[in-house]
Amino acid sequence: MTRAAGRGTVLGGTYQKGNSSPAPDKATAERIMKRAVEWCPELVGEGEGVEGLDVIRHEVGLRPLRAGGARVEREVIGGAQGCA
Repeated sequence: MTRAAGRGTVLGGTYQKGNSSPAPDKATAERIMKRAVEWCPELVGEGEGVEGLDVIRHEVGLRPLRAGGARVEREVIGGAQGCA
């Protein structure tokens, strides 16, 4: 995903149920970068591969997971009904 105003490209995103580590996994990052370069070689110079990426940082974003799926229920607020 290219960021606004040409300030780089965001690579990645994984689904790892039960993994709550705040530290980036080096092997996962390498796989993501390798696939990105294979699918979009213009991210780097010709023949450069993953080494041609200018990596600013690796980050982890944890999202909560509800075991039973999303909870949807009706709620009355000030006499008006809606979904919450």
